[in-house]
Amino acid sequence: MMDADVAYDLKFRTKAQKHRGRGLGVLLVAAALWIWAGALLVLPTDSGYSRCDAPGFADRDSASELCDYGAALGLPVLLIALALPLAVIGAALYAAATTRLDMSEHLAAMQELAARQRHAGSSGDAERPESGS
Repeated sequence: MMDADVAYDLKFRTKAQKHRGRGLGVLLVAAALWIWAGALLVLPTDSGYSRCDAPGFADRDSASELCDYGAALGLPVLLIALALPLAVIGAALYAAATTRLDMSEHLAAMQELAARQRHAGSSGDAERPESGS
């Protein structure tokens, strides 16, 4: 019976560790998309005809007619829109898996503590004289 419990616990922990790794991977992809979007907003661009200021820092009033800042904002907005649900999914996977691992460790510690108390109680009963008559 105990071997089956240990095997189940190991399988449970392995599955939780895989989920935590997947969550971390999804979070890293989301972070890469955020970094890419940020770079597109702060780095100057070349329109083919002239060098344009970074879309995030461009002065719209004095901007060159050759620089289309509205189109330059499209890709960063798309990247952020893609990164947001990925970040939520990754954070949820990571948090749920970490909670599973912590609860599994807690349950194992509580079972070990209960086993120690049972062992101490059974050895203490044998040494203790009976009170009575």
